[in-house]
Amino acid sequence: MTNQRGEFTAPDLAPGPYEVTITHAGFRTVKQTDIVLEMDQVACMEFKLTVGAVSQSVEIIEAGAPW
Repeated sequence: MTNQRGEFTAPDLAPGPYEVTITHAGFRTVKQTDIVLEMDQVACMEFKLTVGAVSQSVEIIEAGAPW
């Protein structure tokens, strides 16, 4: 979760490679791969969400013969 300014922290991450995925209803998902964190590093990344298509799906399953 981000704060009101869109900032977030993850203070206990071990050094190594990471992938960040950002999602929010009504927007397209943003994914950034190949992020490599080093010991005691403060990383700053900027992401921009773009409006996506709002969609809804409904699944209908036959319940059987009527009584």
